[in-house]
Amino acid sequence: MKIRYNGTFYSGWQVQPDEITVQGEIEEALSIILKGKVKIVGSGRTDSGVHARKQVAHFDCDKKLDTKKTEYSLNGILPQDIAISNLKKTDDDFHARFSAKRRIYRYFFSTDKPAILSNFIYHWPYKMDMVHFCSVFHLFEGEKDYSSFAKNIEGKNSICNIYNISITKKYDVFMFEIEGNRFLHGMVRAILGTLLLYERGKLTSNDIKHIFEGKNRQLAGPSVPASGLILWDVKY
Repeated sequence: MKIRYNGTFYSGWQVQPDEITVQGEIEEALSIILKGKVKIVGSGRTDSGVHARKQVAHFDCDKKLDTKKTEYSLNGILPQDIAISNLKKTDDDFHARFSAKRRIYRYFFSTDKPAILSNFIYHWPYKMDMVHFCSVFHLFEGEKDYSSFAKNIEGKNSICNIYNISITKKYDVFMFEIEGNRFLHGMVRAILGTLLLYERGKLTSNDIKHIFEGKNRQLAGPSVPASGLILWDVKY
């Protein structure tokens, strides 16, 4: 299933005790329709407040499903801020997380106060020099240890391959895009927070190199707010 959601009022994707989560809402709706407990597996976790244009998840079912009818029923039960955009049968060996090859995140921010779209666009009230900002993108691309840009990484694999980073501007909104094979907890927001410090002259390119070498989250910049981040696409 392909899923869209506004993460503003959810404690992230993954089910957590005593918390309202996107995964939890979908599992509850599926359990009502299929009259039994259902566990779904997502392509990855999104943090509290993060949105998704295309999250992908799978579940196993031993019943014969009318996928269109089930999709329609799910959307009728789910809250207005969660939508199933496509539901279909797939191969038995498909896995939403492990079969994914690439993930793309986009972060939206503006130097002007967004007001109406404040749940989706971060207000960064400083001047922006696009050429200067982009000049250190190459330091974040490639296969590297990103432990300096992640939360709760102890004992976990911190190697990621970032294929591409870009930024564009339309009207007064900047769109930062990052594509990689995998992302660590809080990684995208920490990378962008560090880049924005560089843009303000608070860090140099050598500082960024030292941040990678230090393998310590305390060395990198603060995370930008979750509200501007969207899981944009997952490629298989």
